[in-house]
Amino acid sequence: MNTYVMLGNYLPGEVRNVAAHRTAQLREIVSKNGGNVISAYGLLGRNDLVLVVELPRLEDAMRAAVELGIRVGASFQTSPALPIDDFDRLVEDLTTEIESDRMEARE
Repeated sequence: MNTYVMLGNYLPGEVRNVAAHRTAQLREIVSKNGGNVISAYGLLGRNDLVLVVELPRLEDAMRAAVELGIRVGASFQTSPALPIDDFDRLVEDLTTEIESDRMEARE
């Protein structure tokens, strides 16, 4: 499973329709697309919602985001996410590789 962070904003007029049944619908949509909601929060500020979800593929994340927009009345910016240890390892490996390439280029 891949992890995605979804930042959401209610469409104009939709915030008055916020209710537990819509949150349940949100979870059902993610589940229907092969995933699960790890956590969900209401926010103050630029975004109204943040979801951390697991979904099998990028296509599933895109489908869930579009369906959420249509059925729940919120638009989502969806970003893939890596656990921080994996991200650190990726950056360290890449930094080592680039430094090695630079040293070879100097020779």
